[in-house]
Amino acid sequence: FEREWYLRDGSGGCVRKANVSTCRSGEGFVEVARVKVPDTSKARVDAGMSMKDCRVKCLGDCSCAAYTSANETTQTGCVTWHGNMEDTRTYTQVGQNLFVPQYAKNRHGSLGKKGMLALSGVSAFLFLFLVVMLGYWFLKAKKQ
Repeated sequence: FEREWYLRDGSGGCVRKANVSTCRSGEGFVEVARVKVPDTSKARVDAGMSMKDCRVKCLGDCSCAAYTSANETTQTGCVTWHGNMEDTRTYTQVGQNLFVPQYAKNRHGSLGKKGMLALSGVSAFLFLFLVVMLGYWFLKAKKQ
């Protein structure tokens, strides 16, 4: 999909990142302007919902991949997608605004909490080993 998106061809769809724990960890949404919305045959529609309620609903559902308004003119109603979004593309002048998840950045980078602990432990061990070796070398040099 990455090559297709680079070429501005979103017809293959859009997929949430796999094996990433994102739900309820501080993520929000990014507005993608002028979009041909994904195939709606698998979308869920609630015509009586406001956009604010739609955002809250999508944010609270870990399977929600995107949302937009059901009525483009009045910005009312709620359409949500779950799973893959197929037949999506952006246009230069027309289209609807689509809101897709933006995940919170991991404070520990790509290592995660366990990786940072392991890195800290290894660093501490190497530092102590270096201190012991320098002390041994210094004492040996002093004896001679």
